[in-house]
Amino acid sequence: MNSMRLKQKLKDFLQQRRYVVVLDDVWNLEALEGIKNALPNNSFCSRIIITTRKADIATVSSHHQKFILILKECEGLPLAIVAIGGLLFANDVQEWEMITRSLAAELESDGRMKIFGKILSLSYNDLHDNLKSRFLYLGVFPEDHVIECSRLIRLWIAEGFVEEREGMTQEEVAERYLKELINRSLVQNANTASDGRLRRCRVHDLTRESILSKLRDENFVSFASEQRKELHETVRRLSVQYTGNIVLNQLSLPRLRSLLIFELGKSTSSDEQFFPSNSKLLKVLDLGGSSLDIPPTNTSSVPLETLVSELPVEITKLKKLQYLVVYRDSEPTFPLSFGLRKGISAPEGMGALKSLQKLCCVKAGGGRGKNIMQELGELSQLTRLGVTELKTDNAKELCHSLEKMTKLRSLEVTAESESEVIDLDLLSSPPLLLRSLYIEGCLKKVPHWLPLLNNLTRLRLGWSRSKSSPLIALQNLPNLLVLELINNAFDGETLVFGDGGFPKLKELALVCLENLRFVSMNGQAMPCLQSLVIAGCRHLDWQSLLVVIRDLSNLEELQFYEMPEEFALAFYPNSRSRTREGIGQECYEEVMGRNPEVRFFWEKGDRWEKHDLSLDSYNVIQDRVTR
Repeated sequence: MNSMRLKQKLKDFLQQRRYVVVLDDVWNLEALEGIKNALPNNSFCSRIIITTRKADIATVSSHHQKFILILKECEGLPLAIVAIGGLLFANDVQEWEMITRSLAAELESDGRMKIFGKILSLSYNDLHDNLKSRFLYLGVFPEDHVIECSRLIRLWIAEGFVEEREGMTQEEVAERYLKELINRSLVQNANTASDGRLRRCRVHDLTRESILSKLRDENFVSFASEQRKELHETVRRLSVQYTGNIVLNQLSLPRLRSLLIFELGKSTSSDEQFFPSNSKLLKVLDLGGSSLDIPPTNTSSVPLETLVSELPVEITKLKKLQYLVVYRDSEPTFPLSFGLRKGISAPEGMGALKSLQKLCCVKAGGGRGKNIMQELGELSQLTRLGVTELKTDNAKELCHSLEKMTKLRSLEVTAESESEVIDLDLLSSPPLLLRSLYIEGCLKKVPHWLPLLNNLTRLRLGWSRSKSSPLIALQNLPNLLVLELINNAFDGETLVFGDGGFPKLKELALVCLENLRFVSMNGQAMPCLQSLVIAGCRHLDWQSLLVVIRDLSNLEELQFYEMPEEFALAFYPNSRSRTREGIGQECYEEVMGRNPEVRFFWEKGDRWEKHDLSLDSYNVIQDRVTR
């Protein structure tokens, strides 16, 4: 057929359809006009996408269709393409033509960095004013630094960049802002938790260079580095990020409001102090884990709102203090040792810190006169609480205090020792907004209030030594995503997953359950499970586990730590042990046919020896057994 009949046939075919047509690398304007006439202008929200290097083609438009080119202006730089894509995504289509004109007018072909800088400027200028300061704040972090999102959010809040919103915590508001920056491709998401919360993010080097340029223009922050140690006394925000020595108390910074220290070398003199003098307006102090000695200060005149490191004990006068996050984690071992997280001894008067939102971690005792567990009840604004070294005698006071914490989202409780019995069943009305709960210590039973936590997404029980299966109490939690049972949290032989149990669970870890021998499933359970970790359960029958795994249709990864080598052999095709034990080939093939990632880990000296089932041969594991 000739071109006219072809155009009409195509137009008739598409008339009642919603269509997407992609025309790649168009050079001829006449050809484009001819194709346009063959595409009907219907009301089904159809789309036409054109790529071209010719400006006259890029600016062609009709009443209902607009054709834009932007790719050429990005000079093929992937980061620039992603950045401009984020900008276009955030705007209406009607604004794209204006953006195109701006690009054509501003961009010059004299270097990719300048090109990207111009593109980033357009994305930056498109941000709401209150989002610009949050974006620029990312420049205070060192180059190639993986940023803990919780730390960034706390700093944003302390700096006053996050407003209050009804029905939302400030952390939730701030995370929404961070997600918007990620959606615009201005920030890269490095890690996300199972419940969707952002864990870590980073800024691309080119993006950071552009941010630093704007920081200098706006005098947003000053930097102390090995190359630059002289600072003007008008500095309001200071970022210290290098490995050399600096004696901050030799600096007079009377207007300093924010001090962030990321990396600092050890002092050559034990008498030197690392703190600027005369900084009585200081509002934000983030020591980032640095081991610094803070000199005695008139803390009543230093309205610190964020403190993340070791602290002086005279903190009870800091009436605006919102975050007190101070703890030390011991080096993890396998099997896990009890009480890896060490808290601090809190002074009397902690109840006066009415603005506290996060307190982690505080020792339950500490040799004080007044019981710190009773004082906690005065901190009604807490959203996160961590308690270590809890004794049997302190559990009642802790439960009474928890009843007053209606805003609590995260709770971590560790007993004084693995044999110390802590009765948390005394809590009559739990914080119903609780999302994360970690309990390590001997429990008489699973607390009666735990099944009532409909918002709970993460749960870890350790050293509980429960003789009855905790799954019965937990399986109906509607939003539970992560469950960890570690170090004899269950002391029995059989774990049974009930029909319909754990409807949203994505991650399950069974660690060092010494007496566990069998797992079974009544009906269908854990329909969303993606990751299963089994560690140190050396008596677990692999046949019962394989039967359970067969019914986990969404399972993506299986990880086994310090399990018997014979256990590993059963997961290989044509394994003699599997045939000898009577498990059918059909069951095995159904599991492995879904191609889950199966990995076995064994401790060897100071490192873990890893075997990937998809890479390592059966003979490799067999050789390990015979060694």
